[in-house]
Amino acid sequence: MLHEIPVRYETPQGFNCHLDLAVSSVLDERGQPFEYQENREGVYKRLKIWVPGAYNDIWTVHNAYSVENAPRFTDPGDSDFEAGYDELYWNVTGDGWEIPIQVATARVLVPPEVTGLAARVYTGSLSSTSSVSVVIK
Repeated sequence: MLHEIPVRYETPQGFNCHLDLAVSSVLDERGQPFEYQENREGVYKRLKIWVPGAYNDIWTVHNAYSVENAPRFTDPGDSDFEAGYDELYWNVTGDGWEIPIQVATARVLVPPEVTGLAARVYTGSLSSTSSVSVVIK
């Protein structure tokens, strides 16, 4: 199985952003590790995951990774907010899957001292404005 995670993109303001992504684990639904190999190809961090016996079957794969310096500041003049804001732009599943994804979830952890969070979450293809609900705890 191949998972490609976008780690380089251009902001709406035309800046190039690079995310330093470090994979910490690739596990099955019981918490057992899958063998995997990672490399960089173009704008993607590519994970090649070996799933033993996978053929016309449903598998759950948990990828855990961290990203340094992912939030970016958006200037008030470049947004529909009166004040500027920090943004975490993240393509949770990536767009380079060879197999269909039936369900995807994501959990973003922030330090407890961070307050005043708001979220907009979109789903669909590039530039989609279809949204999904989000829970902030």
